[in-house]
Amino acid sequence: MNKIKKNFIINYIKLFKFDTMKKLRFIEIFQYSTIGIMLALLFGRITEYYIFSNNINYLLQLNVLKKNNDKIYLNREDNITINDYFSINYNRLLLYIIISLESLLFIILIYYLKKILKLIPSIATIYNNKFIPYLTFDLSLNIAFSLILIKRIPSFQSKITALTSH
Repeated sequence: MNKIKKNFIINYIKLFKFDTMKKLRFIEIFQYSTIGIMLALLFGRITEYYIFSNNINYLLQLNVLKKNNDKIYLNREDNITINDYFSINYNRLLLYIIISLESLLFIILIYYLKKILKLIPSIATIYNNKFIPYLTFDLSLNIAFSLILIKRIPSFQSKITALTSH
């Protein structure tokens, strides 16, 4: 039997094998995803209220963005001409810089959400001392937190939509 076939058979057996460690892994995923969703919703509400929505109101006041029928658009009137062939829309550049800084804040928020969650001990380690916690922690929670926070912070979505709309 060649290595590829042998590797496939081993991984196929592991896929459907529900031993104690796999059950504990699912318990850990459930524990951290449940607590993590609650924290992400809370952090999302706080940051939307205190940071992101205030920022979008300020951009509307500066006339960088325009609001029409509850939709937010980029003001395309202010162009900076570099030479005869090249001009930059000042509002687009400013909005791009703001979205970049807010994205950095977004990533820092997810980073600290995971750090806060790691302060809570894994339930699975109580049942089995040989269990190694946090092996599936980063991948599963990064995606979940990102989706939750993006949905929970609609003004961030509005700015991205305004930047990418033609």
